[in-house]
Amino acid sequence: LAMKNMRCDKKNKKGSILIFSLIIMSIMLISALGITLATVSEQKGASATEKSVQAFQIADTGVEMFFWKKKNATPTTKIKHINGNAETNYEIDPNNDYIVFKDILSDGKIKMIFYKSDGAGGFDIMQASELPNANIVDVTKIKSVGIFGGVSRAIEVDFTTP
Repeated sequence: LAMKNMRCDKKNKKGSILIFSLIIMSIMLISALGITLATVSEQKGASATEKSVQAFQIADTGVEMFFWKKKNATPTTKIKHINGNAETNYEIDPNNDYIVFKDILSDGKIKMIFYKSDGAGGFDIMQASELPNANIVDVTKIKSVGIFGGVSRAIEVDFTTP
């Protein structure tokens, strides 16, 4: 009888060790999945922040590029020559009155909207039809939009203030 009880205790111990091991492994698996989900979520957030920063830097590049051209412009320097003298370095969107400058950056785009003085202290958007041959010196304000990875950031600069 004592021998039978010892065999039953050993069987019960083996069964309880198996159940205990499964519970511990389940807890470890759930913890690992939680950590993985948190890491993936942080990676997505970091990627979105990186795209936003890149888009802002591209917009800033557009402002700097225009500022440099305006500073060194002659009265006849055209807007279309901001990105060099080639006629193929830009596209004008006839419906939205902006220029997209190409071949500046491999992964991003710069969209620029140009404004001229309205004569009353305000600004008028330069129309698509006048953009290619408009003189840089006539531009009083710009909006530079940087686009990177589906994210857009914009900077507006008023050139009328001394």
